[in-house]
Amino acid sequence: STSRIPVRILPNQSFSACLLIMDDNHRIPEWLAYHYYALPLRHVVIAIDPASHQNPPQIPSRWHQLMNITIWQDKDYVPMNVVLTRQPKDPPDQKREKYTQRQ
Repeated sequence: STSRIPVRILPNQSFSACLLIMDDNHRIPEWLAYHYYALPLRHVVIAIDPASHQNPPQIPSRWHQLMNITIWQDKDYVPMNVVLTRQPKDPPDQKREKYTQRQ
């Protein structure tokens, strides 16, 4: 039998997270809700993969009253001289390298 030791979080403690999403906007509300109550998550950066076909999510707006949410595009965290956007014609090793650099 596995026993869990409850984690005690003080009222002034919270968690932060950074998400890198690609076409998963529909998953964000549940993810935010779960982590808001389970951790408690209070600060989150949502980075949008440039290969994403969806626009930055509108969904988190309901959470702005409860937590600090920031949406990032590549220009917000990748130097201008670095191109990490994967192209269909890129060879597999180059696609993998760009993906690894993004992480």
